[in-house]
Amino acid sequence: RNLINGLPAEEKESIELHVTGGLNVTLDEKEVPFLKEFVREVQALGIDSNRISFLQADQARSYCKDFSSIKGGLELSESAQFVPAMLLVALTRILTSRGVKIFTRVKVESINRLQSSEGHNGWIVSASHDGALEHDKSANTSFTVSKIVHATNGYGLHILPTWLRSRMSAYRGQVVAVKVPEKICLSKSIIFKANSMSHEEYLIQRMNDRVVIFGGYRHKAEGDAINVANDDETEETVTLALLRQLESVLGIDQIEAKDVLANWSGIMCTSEDGEPIVGEIRESRGQFVALGYNGNGMVRAHSCGIHIAEIIMNVDPSCPEIQQVFDANRFWEGC
Repeated sequence: RNLINGLPAEEKESIELHVTGGLNVTLDEKEVPFLKEFVREVQALGIDSNRISFLQADQARSYCKDFSSIKGGLELSESAQFVPAMLLVALTRILTSRGVKIFTRVKVESINRLQSSEGHNGWIVSASHDGALEHDKSANTSFTVSKIVHATNGYGLHILPTWLRSRMSAYRGQVVAVKVPEKICLSKSIIFKANSMSHEEYLIQRMNDRVVIFGGYRHKAEGDAINVANDDETEETVTLALLRQLESVLGIDQIEAKDVLANWSGIMCTSEDGEPIVGEIRESRGQFVALGYNGNGMVRAHSCGIHIAEIIMNVDPSCPEIQQVFDANRFWEGC
């Protein structure tokens, strides 16, 4: 919200930010005490109780037509929706206007130390591309840089240091966009979480055209879609599971093929303990990481990005807790 609100008015309008409120509900009875404790901890920090509150099972179920398995949840009054692609476009315009060079359709193949007579003096980034770089139409190119920030999802794990790469996993998630009857009106976005990391679904109804977006059901994919970094395809079993569950949640008899407007997949990334890794890589000074958001990048990436910028600029971190909780070197066996 702070990032979007700080944009120029014309850019902000294109992003279509709407505060709708949201629900995080659990299908696992064992999660309920943790949700209650989380609310108590948040409120102890002085955060207004109107912004986040615990919902009993019957309260949470009132938002879903046919989801008797809900055990409880959280209500987040300031949750919002926007168009991620338009935010990216807006940020790109701002960055390029300030002289930042952005290269697309470029794959980084390797990163090597740049050695000079004075010792380590930066990095050589070797990349391949498809002719998209105007100044170089050859198959490969390289860049000499002083600092590198790994801010990617599951696509770029191959260029991380070996010890860190082995603690990270890419996985694929799927999403459907469905045209629903006019009577369907979801007042809030909803995230459903079961007792498995691969069993988490989210449900959103876009404000501009009332199309419903439903994603998840990775537990129905082959091997939970772990270590899959190809988003050029989808699995039919996952698509069908999403549609059948959406029918149940919304109380629709059957979703017809013509009403499925889109069906796509995306690659995410998680660490060994499920938390992001953020900070400078100890054995590779000048390389920084901000990744492993595990599907929660919209919530965490902004503050983590600010934290990385503060480290690079040698500024006291505005949120030191990020380093304490998400320390990039917590998996380093040599610590």
